Amino acid sequence: ILPKSVTRIVTVAMSGKHFAVLNIKLPPACTTVVYDGMYTKMSDLQRWVVHQDYILSRYGIAKSKDTKKGWVIRHHIRGDLGVTLDVKQEDSHSCGPIACRVLWELLCPFSPRR
Repeated sequence: ILPKSVTRIVTVAMSGKHFAVLNIKLPPACTTVVYDGMYTKMSDLQRWVVHQDYILSRYGIAKSKDTKKGWVIRHHIRGDLGVTLDVKQEDSHSCGPIACRVLWELLCPFSPRR
């Protein structure tokens, strides 16, 4: 069980050979923000629901009990949480480095850039 002070879980997820970052905002926000540069259509979000649900279950967070409005999963919007990083992936192999950079931006948002 997570302490009440925890408001989000940030994790790397893998589907096939593709990586993305999930920023799971815990209740009352009940929103998962997906940082995925390759699969950007709304229908592509379904590939990450299994990972989201697994993480929530590991911490004893039941989607149906913790929210009246339902759980929302959406793509990253540039500027969320101050992250101005463009996560567009233009090839079939840079998802890992993109995921690392997204993690850096989410976990160290005010670190100096070179």
